[in-house]
Formats: sequence, structure tokens, C-alpha cells
Amino acid sequence: MISFILLVNKQGRTRVSRYFTYGEVPSVDQRPAFESDVARHCVLRDEQKAMIFEYKEHRIGSYDTNTRVTRKGS
Repeated sequence: MISFILLVNKQGRTRVSRYFTYGEVPSVDQRPAFESDVARHCVLRDEQKAMIFEYKEHRIGSYDTNTRVTRKGS
């Protein structure tokens, strides 16, 4: 189940954040630190590593819009 959605630029600044009431989400005063931690992990992630990783009790999906996904085959 999705607990939150974060859109972060390459500099690590949060552009959009949306937290949902269900699931384990940080409190309002903990959110800036949580968002910067998650952004740091995503930005510093090696391109050879998986796009999905575990962070504390959350499973984070990371996607770089500058990366082209090419499809081979049919």
C-alpha cells in the first residue's frame, strides 16, 4: 500500500509531497528530515543498483527521468 509520494529534483529539494493517512508515515515535524534522507539515498544511488530499495520500514521506488528505458525485441 502506498503511504506517501515524493517528487524530488536532482538537488534534493522536495517539489511535491503527499502523505496518506493509512500506513506508517512520519509526523509533520519529522517530514523534512525524512524527505531529505530519502532524497539523498535516491540521488546518491548508483545507477547499477536496483530502482527499488528498503529504507527503514518503507520500500522506496526511485526513477530518474533522465534515464532512457529502451525496449528490445518485438
